[in-house]
Amino acid sequence: MAQAWERLLLAFLHRLAPSITDIHLPSEWVFHQSAIISLENPQPGMVRNISARLWNLPWFRSARILLFVAVDAEPVELSRAAWRAINVTDYATDCIHDRATGRVAFDATGCRLPRPEVSSSIETAALVARRWKEYQLP
Repeated sequence: MAQAWERLLLAFLHRLAPSITDIHLPSEWVFHQSAIISLENPQPGMVRNISARLWNLPWFRSARILLFVAVDAEPVELSRAAWRAINVTDYATDCIHDRATGRVAFDATGCRLPRPEVSSSIETAALVARRWKEYQLP
């Protein structure tokens, strides 16, 4: 049911802001109306503008977190979106905090400053997985 709602909401949001290409409502966040939103060709200031527009809609009025990622970030994968939020977001400039309501929007699109793309290779991921077991970590 939630996935069907995502698709319906995406159609509406795409009309509101054509740069919105996907939306994901993680089950861990669903009761807080929070979402991961994918943007195509993000520009500086775009997240601030779109988040303000979304917070005025009934579906996002009480959203605690809106996480904006670039179109290549696959918003359906919460771990990948979280990785981008931690590694791409410049918290001095890429956080939009509505102090009156406590709502927060994160610009994890990486559009503000030209930064080299950081990614892990398959070999590195395999090495980490192997060492993880070696150290008997959960």
